[in-house]
Amino acid sequence: MAIDFGYLAALARSDRDHTGGDPDPYPNLAWLRRESPVTRVPGPGGVGTAWFVTSYALARDCLADPRLEMSAAPGEPGVPASRLRADAVPVPHFLATNPPVHDAQRQAVAASFSPRAVEKLREPAARYCHELIDRFAGRGEADLLTEYALLIPEHLTYELFGVPRAQRLPEGRATTLSVAGALSEQPDGGPLTGELLDHLRQVLEYKRRQPGDDLVTRLLAAMDENAALHAAYLLFATGQLSTGPAIGATIVRLLERPGLYAAVSRDPAGCRRAVDEALRFDSAVQSALPRRAREDLEIGGTRVTAGDIVLVSLAAANRDPGRFADPDRFDPGRAGGSHLAFGHGIHYCLGGPLARMEGEVALSVLVDRLPGLRPGGSAGRGEWALGPLLRGPATVLVRFDVGTAGPAHEVRPDGGRPSVHGD
Repeated sequence: MAIDFGYLAALARSDRDHTGGDPDPYPNLAWLRRESPVTRVPGPGGVGTAWFVTSYALARDCLADPRLEMSAAPGEPGVPASRLRADAVPVPHFLATNPPVHDAQRQAVAASFSPRAVEKLREPAARYCHELIDRFAGRGEADLLTEYALLIPEHLTYELFGVPRAQRLPEGRATTLSVAGALSEQPDGGPLTGELLDHLRQVLEYKRRQPGDDLVTRLLAAMDENAALHAAYLLFATGQLSTGPAIGATIVRLLERPGLYAAVSRDPAGCRRAVDEALRFDSAVQSALPRRAREDLEIGGTRVTAGDIVLVSLAAANRDPGRFADPDRFDPGRAGGSHLAFGHGIHYCLGGPLARMEGEVALSVLVDRLPGLRPGGSAGRGEWALGPLLRGPATVLVRFDVGTAGPAHEVRPDGGRPSVHGD
């Protein structure tokens, strides 16, 4: 089953009408960062007001400030009613908890995101990327968003969960459910979120019978059933909502300027740098989850009162000229200036290393197999917004000469250059 992206795009367009989503938010963010880097805006979900932080230095400080605690528990002020379905299951989740609960919950799953664990997934990721390209290599054209970028994190999340293909939803269905649930206006995420939760209950039951060295087994060992279900849902959904669009955005930016894609294909380290620059340039997660001030404090000279909601714009921070030279230019050769695409501080994105690896593998396999890739239409440059929190390309339409599509390769576990089938 393919991803029903037409349905998702229609939801995104209707959602934009009342969330203020902007196909190109960066000019407005630049104005705010320059004129009022800490400013009052409508609160998340239209509830009350919040302080909106747009400069890099202030954003980084806020993300690490223990006086600003996470504020995304179900029913609390400042929580978007339909964003990321944090309230789909009525228990706190570690994305929105504070120490010491946060530390214990995060530690329970940290082993699944260690450098060793992520590296073990590199070979399965590459094999799957080759498999996807094999499906359209003879066509000469593809939508690399729905046929490639969005499918990779779904597959890798299942691998991380230790779920064999026979126990998975049809390919693309889990991504459709994850994104549609995030867009739903229904308080519980609607029937599509319910379908994903029912599937994850089956996954938990399967892993209870077949435990292994995997994320779901660790969740079941560390939490009760409901908490494990909620954590599995959040980990699954957030992986689909951000990583796929980030891979798609990387491809779009490389194809926008003649020569960039070819340059990356000639440079062994080029894929890593291109992915990292795309994370900065097109932050898939536009804003961090809401924080609440635990006490009175100042942010950049602005007085913030205890109880106030603070929103940190990762997108604005990552285009701050005070941190990045010529920030509105996509430059894979950029040196220095650590971006905030994965956040900062104790809530730094646990899946960041996995997302980076997925992007690097997806791009390296692509440039190896399709060296003559070129844009297939202007639609690939349009943007879609899931609201104020998430952003990515609507399509990544490409063309290539069928005769130039390289063959699939064996993937060597030692990371060396692969050999072509039949060598």
